[in-house]
Amino acid sequence: MVKSIHWHRTGIAAGSIALFLGASLCVAVATPNGPTAASMRGRSVLLTVFGDFGVVRDTRDVALNSGMNHISFPEISPLLSPQTAFLTDVRSDHPVWVTEQSFDDNLISANSLYQSYAGHTVTVITTNPKTLATSHKTATLISTDGPILKFRDRIEVGIPPNARIVYGAIPSSLLVEPALEADIGTTAAGPSRLALTYLSGGFGWSADYIMRLDQAVDQADLDVLATVTNGSGADYPNARLQFVSGDVQHMPVPEALEAAKVLGHVTTNAAAMVTSDTYTVGGTTRQPLLEFYLYTLPNPTTLLKSETKQFTLLAAQSVPVHETFEVGYSSPNSDVGSDGETPLGVETYVGFTDKGPKLGIPLPSGVVHIYKDDESGISEFVGEASVDRTPRLGSVKLDLGQSSDVSAKHVQTYFHQVYGRPTPSPSPNVVTYVGPTRLLFTDTTERITVANAKTKPVSVDVYVQMPTGWGITSESVQHAKLSSSLVKWTVDVPPSASTALVYSVRVTQVDE
Repeated sequence: MVKSIHWHRTGIAAGSIALFLGASLCVAVATPNGPTAASMRGRSVLLTVFGDFGVVRDTRDVALNSGMNHISFPEISPLLSPQTAFLTDVRSDHPVWVTEQSFDDNLISANSLYQSYAGHTVTVITTNPKTLATSHKTATLISTDGPILKFRDRIEVGIPPNARIVYGAIPSSLLVEPALEADIGTTAAGPSRLALTYLSGGFGWSADYIMRLDQAVDQADLDVLATVTNGSGADYPNARLQFVSGDVQHMPVPEALEAAKVLGHVTTNAAAMVTSDTYTVGGTTRQPLLEFYLYTLPNPTTLLKSETKQFTLLAAQSVPVHETFEVGYSSPNSDVGSDGETPLGVETYVGFTDKGPKLGIPLPSGVVHIYKDDESGISEFVGEASVDRTPRLGSVKLDLGQSSDVSAKHVQTYFHQVYGRPTPSPSPNVVTYVGPTRLLFTDTTERITVANAKTKPVSVDVYVQMPTGWGITSESVQHAKLSSSLVKWTVDVPPSASTALVYSVRVTQVDE
């Protein structure tokens, strides 16, 4: 069982773990020989990637002496968020606690090296441009503003012509790579295994679906690929890789610091929050993570800095699919004034249910790249569509754009408005209209003709948005009322033929 490393000075209870890091509050304790680096031998990394950040759990072997130890964790992400870092004791024979820890990202560069030598001795090497002979002189870099160099016999502002500054060594304050240092205490000497967990920016992942429809558009092969990018500035060798699907709330650093004042030093190991309902398909597991889903790859992988990799999360064959066609239209409440028919766009959709062999698991949001087999069996690209996060047994509906073989046209064949005075109500408690003549109702008849150029029959769903006060007085196909203003008709069209939907509507004038 993983044990929490207590912050010894505060006596935090077990389970609430560790130390909240503030970059301005933590200063590494200097030791004569510098910190002892945690061993890279036996290192294991668990990397959980969210939409735009990652959680790194870096576990290493550490040899601790009795008492206090100054330990360094090198080769960590330069984009580590210090406020989120904490240590846990994976394995040790004696109690272990942390008194202080700090994140140092003061990396060496030409400018940082130059600035760190202010007030120190440097060597100025001058090259004769004609003979290429060099001369070496010692000087003190009084100030980097200029710079100002103090030689034995003079002071110069600026670097002499054909000269360069040479430094004697790398200052201990500069690092080749970022490191987290911690003062760790134990009651007896012995080996320990410690895990450093932290949030880091620079990560990202996305899901891409490859759908290959058969020629009849009744089955499809579906692959779900995860593309991960490592821009954190660190390498993660032989890491176990996980992806989290969902919009996870991630507070910016200033907001996190403000919240910590109220909530206390609380950190959470995201990799340990998985509870139940584990789904395993092709070696990849999916587990619920609070209101999100965690996808774990079956085999470790090495993710290098600035590297982009792609992995298969799901591969399902012969998934049942169905092709549907839809027309959307708003029924007019006035004379459209057109003698001819107006074309209407017919949208094509491909849908499936998330169930069956190799499916029935939560699907991440992403882009579906859709191909369809032609008569020779070659997959041709037919479009792309986005898919939202879909729970198991949920329905997926992909918009492929307007159909080329199924078309629709609309024309208003009848329009009539009736004016007059409303009939007085027999009830004395109802105020009746007593003003001048006004519009009472409008009668219209609409015809929507759907044509099918395919060699197989199709069904087209016609959705019509109705005005306030509507009522259907006649129709050639039975409608379905979906809401107070939305009506749907399903029109069956034979191959190489057309079918007309004709309906009449009375819109009663409503007093405002």
